[in-house]
Amino acid sequence: MAAKLREALIEGYGKDFPDIDFKTPDALQLSHLQNNVYHFSVAKNYQELRQVTDLLKDGDRVRSFGEFKTEVIKLHNTFNNTWLQAEYNLAVNGSSMASRWTQFQGNKEAMPYLIYQTVGDARVRDSHKALDRVQRKIDDDFWKTHYPPNGWNCRCTVNQTGQGSETPTSKIKYPSIQPMFRSNLAEAGLLFPKGHPYYVGIPHGVLRKALAYLPEDAAYITHHLASGVADVHVLHNAVNAEGLLQLANHLEITEDLYKLGYKRAKQLPEIYDGDIAIKSKFYPKDYTPVNIRSNPDTWIKSPANMDMVCDYKYMINTGRTLGEHISKGAGQAEFVVVKLSNKSHTVRFKAASKLIDEKIAGYQRLKGVIILNHDGTLLIEKYR
Repeated sequence: MAAKLREALIEGYGKDFPDIDFKTPDALQLSHLQNNVYHFSVAKNYQELRQVTDLLKDGDRVRSFGEFKTEVIKLHNTFNNTWLQAEYNLAVNGSSMASRWTQFQGNKEAMPYLIYQTVGDARVRDSHKALDRVQRKIDDDFWKTHYPPNGWNCRCTVNQTGQGSETPTSKIKYPSIQPMFRSNLAEAGLLFPKGHPYYVGIPHGVLRKALAYLPEDAAYITHHLASGVADVHVLHNAVNAEGLLQLANHLEITEDLYKLGYKRAKQLPEIYDGDIAIKSKFYPKDYTPVNIRSNPDTWIKSPANMDMVCDYKYMINTGRTLGEHISKGAGQAEFVVVKLSNKSHTVRFKAASKLIDEKIAGYQRLKGVIILNHDGTLLIEKYR
């Protein structure tokens, strides 16, 4: 279900991560929307399973298996046919409006006004028709409560202009909008409103924990690199500008390793201390974590097809901190990959080689260190 709604997100937004610069507002918006899709999907699964449990009994009477099966099929059809179609439509239109909101913000100095617009056909509901052609400045509070979508299957849109003037407040007929849609979802980085019934009664922390239990085909998102593909877990990076920059750096290092013959990288999830019992499912068979509370960055196959659980370090300061980077990585994983991110680094081969030998001798679980130049070429590669 998460994959289906993410498909709707990409259809509506018109872009996916491989097409977007990670440092742009589009990347941050898309990251927030994707996060919302996964949380919504997990919440929906939670509520459906809870209702399935309730179907075991009809009042005080336990249903027969046949009766139970009939009721579950009806419930499944409601959740995954009737409701899913409306959710898919909302994801498509909501992501489209979120993409437009990001563009509007970038152009608001030249075009400070937004105009509400319906499709204009016989299917437009009266409450939305009342807003047709309302024009207000982009920063006006009107858009905090009336920016579309304003309901299930809403097809309304908004256009931007630098012409005309604001519609007077006295001329606006404020319609009744369902409370959970009475917000600007795009501004909040959401496709599905916080007030949705799926979120009601879910204990704190359950949504993130459930994301860690998602099946592999749903939990990993494929990123297409120049030399191959990398699978990124939905919990790999934080959903903010810093987290996106980290992801961009990790994919850059992965691409460098692919050019050297490495393959099949998985960018691993960050698992909280309270969920460490599930960590083993993300690592190679029989792998023992260096530190059960650590979160290595990547599982990758070497050119010789060896499983390597690695910690990546993207070195942005001087070469004098190389030892510190290796030490930190050695506390996370068996292999450390350090990229010297710019031409000004002053790492000398002999000194760095000696330093790596010392680190491998000093950290019992450290099996190897790879140092990459700023251009991605190999500087040093050493193994225990």
